[in-house]
Amino acid sequence: MTASDNSLDTTTVRVTGDLDMEAAGRVLEELLASGSASTVAADLSGVDFMDSAGLRVLLEARSVLESHGRSLVVVNPAGPVCRLLEVTGMATVFGVDLPGSSHS
Repeated sequence: MTASDNSLDTTTVRVTGDLDMEAAGRVLEELLASGSASTVAADLSGVDFMDSAGLRVLLEARSVLESHGRSLVVVNPAGPVCRLLEVTGMATVFGVDLPGSSHS
């Protein structure tokens, strides 16, 4: 997992590997400790697997960041992550345009 300041307004946190119960605490910590940018972008292009614990982490990070006037966006979700976001309806919550969606 790496964090980089893309600009003064956005910090990108690149998550790799599995986003599951084992990784949840570490990922949440990284998302919340991502500086003072108004937007935190969770780059999930390197995530091979994500379960409900990973989804919960994203929702919790979003809630905490929003309570501080910041936002969380999900970018570049890998195939398995896209599917989970689609079937749970969370793609719209995180502003993810899924392949083949009417928004594309």
